[in-house]
Amino acid sequence: MTLSAYDTFSPPAGFDPSVGNMLPALRHEAQVLHLLALDVIDTVFNFPTDALSDDEMDVLKMLASGLIPSVIARQAGLSSRIVHALTSSIVTKLKCRTTEQAVARAVTTGILKWTDFFADPVAELVDVERRTLCGGIVRWSGRSHELIAFEDGRTIRNLESFRAVQIEDLAKDFNLDANRFLEELGCNRDQCVWARHL
Repeated sequence: MTLSAYDTFSPPAGFDPSVGNMLPALRHEAQVLHLLALDVIDTVFNFPTDALSDDEMDVLKMLASGLIPSVIARQAGLSSRIVHALTSSIVTKLKCRTTEQAVARAVTTGILKWTDFFADPVAELVDVERRTLCGGIVRWSGRSHELIAFEDGRTIRNLESFRAVQIEDLAKDFNLDANRFLEELGCNRDQCVWARHL
């Protein structure tokens, strides 16, 4: 069977919804391709850290804390479409392909700090030799605390506000297991950690 230029083509059933579902991803890929092309032709297109709007920063923080878009929409009082648009914009502005990459880039570049996405951070721990944040302590409901260790924490330029503390004392202050400190932070029982209360 041959078709002439005047014959019409009828797409299979379900074709329109499939295309509709793919359009956001295709738009995003087109934006990423555009940014990559600009890099290839030596166009400077670096986004400053303030390139994200307040709404985008709020959504980024909620994404970083592990919330899904429907929950973000409910908590922020936004429609799902707006949350999706903000998320796509964040990913594009940070020159990433996925939300996870955008969150990781935001943390590693300092756009987001770990304290931005935990409800009640109470202390930061620093590796003095590497001058990087190696962990933190957060408070959950009541007096319940938890140690969070970081593999690649941000660089700490000013160590003046950090003080040497014995691990046993720090664990006791926050009612935490000293052995967990040793295991998570990779230090021995005689070592001090450098901590700053927030």
